[in-house]
Amino acid sequence: MAVNIEYRLPVFLSAGAKTEREVPRFVQQEMEASLDCSLIERGGLRSRCLH
Repeated sequence: MAVNIEYRLPVFLSAGAKTEREVPRFVQQEMEASLDCSLIERGGLRSRCLH
């Protein structure tokens, strides 16, 4: 089952902001950078495991 982090990340981050357990800024930055690297127009590669 594929998980589209691009669409779920903002929901995840906003849920943390509404509680006392906000996601640390460095974690947010790393997750956003990871999304940026996965974009095909930025040289990202998409693959799927068939096993």
